[in-house]
Amino acid sequence: MPDDVKRFLRKTMLLLGPFLLFGVFVITVDPFNYFQLSPVNEDLKKEISFKLNYAMWKMYKFDRDPAPHILLGDSRMMELRSDEIREISGKSYYNFAYGGGSLKEAIATYDFAAARIPLKHVVIGLDLNSYNGSDLKDRVSEVLGTFDNPFLYLTNNTVAIAAWKIFKSLLTGEVEKIGQPIGDKEAFWHQQLEITAKVYFANYRDPVEYRKQLQRVAEECRRNGTELTFIIFPSHKDLMDKIHKYELETQDRAMREDLASLGTVYDFAWDSPLTRDRKNFKDPYHFTDNIARDIIGVVWAGRDGFVRVYGESAPDLQAAVSHEGP
Repeated sequence: MPDDVKRFLRKTMLLLGPFLLFGVFVITVDPFNYFQLSPVNEDLKKEISFKLNYAMWKMYKFDRDPAPHILLGDSRMMELRSDEIREISGKSYYNFAYGGGSLKEAIATYDFAAARIPLKHVVIGLDLNSYNGSDLKDRVSEVLGTFDNPFLYLTNNTVAIAAWKIFKSLLTGEVEKIGQPIGDKEAFWHQQLEITAKVYFANYRDPVEYRKQLQRVAEECRRNGTELTFIIFPSHKDLMDKIHKYELETQDRAMREDLASLGTVYDFAWDSPLTRDRKNFKDPYHFTDNIARDIIGVVWAGRDGFVRVYGESAPDLQAAVSHEGP
């Protein structure tokens, strides 16, 4: 072999060496179980990787073991435990909700799931925050690209961060805490009302594209015999009052009318003893575990609760109020 060729190969190996080592490192740790060859403990991965990218973790898992009943939405839908739903309904639901999830992600995830298995029941959790044309968060698209291209997984920034955090945890024996609120409950409550709510409501835009996409989803569900349910989750009254502050009452009602034309709607977001009592909430957006169990009982067992039920058979929202709690 000529000397110039040897020199070229040596230089190439020196340049590629670090990338090859990094690739071996990521494959060995495999934080999201893409290759399923890693010896690293599953619980440790879930403690870190899951919280860094919920969509990536859940989509890979669903692809390996799809289920015909799915839950879509954000962190509030994540609070509904699949085992408790199964205990009441006798059916296994895959909780496909993401922390901080957007409606764009929920619809894309529906498409992903529907392409893999005939769906029997789709449950979408949302409210005016997510039924909002300005909320365009999308972690699903980057995950979809990795299914046919492992290189995109190996070079993904979140994958690299997760791999390092897992490796560091193995070295130190201490697992890094991810996604925990900073400060006391009162300070976080104030932050959610004055900062987070403003981000959504002050920048609210008519969800023209989401309306079209949900209509498409509803048409597909009717055609395929799939039950479609919407849950408008309860928020504390402090947060619901912001809808009035930002003059979005018309949009709030329009959301309910849109959803009622598409499927069954369980509406918990109205002025009731549930939404007025701070003991029912961890923060203005997130209800307690007890309320989560109550929601499951109402939706899957038909129990009484502070809920209004709408649907195609009762398009007039005022007439559609079925029961408002004991």
